[in-house]
Amino acid sequence: MKLSVTCGDDKLDLEVVFRKRKTMEIQVHPPGTVKVIVPAGTSKQAILTAVKSKENWLTKKLNELKDMGCLPAERELVTGASLFYLGSNYQLEVQKASNVKVISVRLQQGKLLVVTPTKDQGKIKEALEQWYRKKAAVEICERVQYYAVPLNKAPAEIKIKHQKRRWGSCTGAGKLLFNWRCIMAPGHILDYVIVHEMCHLHYMNHSKDFWGLVGSIIPDYKERREWLKKNGVLLDL
Repeated sequence: MKLSVTCGDDKLDLEVVFRKRKTMEIQVHPPGTVKVIVPAGTSKQAILTAVKSKENWLTKKLNELKDMGCLPAERELVTGASLFYLGSNYQLEVQKASNVKVISVRLQQGKLLVVTPTKDQGKIKEALEQWYRKKAAVEICERVQYYAVPLNKAPAEIKIKHQKRRWGSCTGAGKLLFNWRCIMAPGHILDYVIVHEMCHLHYMNHSKDFWGLVGSIIPDYKERREWLKKNGVLLDL
């Protein structure tokens, strides 16, 4: 369901999703989409009232996206574009080569070089994502092995996935799933995501004990978590 509400001087369009749950949740997604997840049967007026009560919070979040120069839903992957890898900003260089059949991606002389037989943006994006996935698999596995020692726990399996809203997750079977976009973040932020999910191998919740375990490994986890909330929107193709 679509609704709209006025916040300050702006009119916000709301995407309302009804689910079997007891509480209401308001989410802000780039480039400025407001999603409201509500219990089935919630009235239109109740939804609008709840959103209005969060007007200051919504305005703050939307302004943060503007200040960060929020990326458009579809960006051009052409020479000169900027992409992150382990926290560093690399300029993309796309070279058209008719003598190659498969798109290749590599870091070269401080740039992210793409050699391609086609200008098809979809195929270039797919090749870049596969490159990031491979890098993430290697980097994350090494860091998981490192943190398995102080945490005295190793996962049953590690998988690199495409997840829209999660940076990582832990299954009841002890599998760790990581968003491939994590590899775009600085190393200390990637460490936070990894430790967070590995602590779920001990506690499948966000209890006091869980956060105590996270803090014992990463004392400044709150600052790292806040960085991810503010800058995560920039970590994408």
